[in-house]
Formats: sequence, structure tokens, C-alpha cells
Amino acid sequence: MIPMTITQATILMALLSALARAGLNVIDRHQIGINNISIRTINFWNNVIPGIILTAASQETGVKVAVFMWPPLSD
Repeated sequence: MIPMTITQATILMALLSALARAGLNVIDRHQIGINNISIRTINFWNNVIPGIILTAASQETGVKVAVFMWPPLSD
């Protein structure tokens, strides 16, 4: 397997995030409109689920991820 560059990894993570959020938006409309679930609860899960997916994907690809770390990790 050819190693990814930082740019390629960033694009991959952005794509995964966009796909996850698009799917969640469809579910959100159903939950808010029909099931009458709190918007705060939905917003919490909208941020946690993509974070878990991206962290797992970054572990699989070997890309470093800093979720709540400043300054960012350097290579």
C-alpha cells in the first residue's frame, strides 16, 4: 500500500465527514419533525458520531488526529 500524503489524508477525512453529516441531516429531519426529539440531543450525536468515525478511520490509515489538542501535532 502506498502511504498517503497529509493533503490526501485531509481530503479523505473531509470527504468522510461530509458523507457522515449528509446522512445525519436526512435522519435529523425525520427525528425533529416526526419523532419530536430535542434539537440539543440531535446536535450532540451529530458531532459525536462523525468524531468516532474519523478517529477510527485515522487509526486505520495511520494519520495522526488531534481532536482537542493545541498546538497541533507536527510530523
